[in-house]
Amino acid sequence: MNCDQILFQIVLLFSRIPLKILYFLSDFIFFILFDIVGYRKKVVLENLKNSFPEKSDKEIKEIARKFYHNFSDYIVETLKAFTISDESL
Repeated sequence: MNCDQILFQIVLLFSRIPLKILYFLSDFIFFILFDIVGYRKKVVLENLKNSFPEKSDKEIKEIARKFYHNFSDYIVETLKAFTISDESL
């Protein structure tokens, strides 16, 4: 098995985890991305400030938090899409 096949098998394994548990994983991903790593945080904050010049810094930070939370949900939902049934979808 090459690296791509191994990675795909790992993705399939994670996609079989129930969605409720994946959303807990999403909260952990959010914490890592937003609070620890700060993945592209400067870019996101600057783009939000440019897009919403009338918003205060506090409002911009809240919008950024919501974006990162949605982004982490999107990551786990994309994983789940590999094996979700039509009925569940």
